[in-house]
Amino acid sequence: MMLSRIKDIAATLAPRLTEIRRHIHSHPELSGQEYQTAAYVAGVLSSCGLHVQELVGKTGVVGEMPGSGSDRAS
Repeated sequence: MMLSRIKDIAATLAPRLTEIRRHIHSHPELSGQEYQTAAYVAGVLSSCGLHVQELVGKTGVVGEMPGSGSDRAS
């Protein structure tokens, strides 16, 4: 049952993930200078409801899922 649900979720997400991958590959940037890529990724994560922190280590992006913090695994 769980495997079936995972497959359904993956099938639902696949077109959007393909679109994201194609966008990134069609707008290449030099290593260490991925400013437009970082902005794009930040926008995607933000549109998914994640809290986004940009400019991590120059061009890094961190997306954090909102939550109470009490659900963390030990």
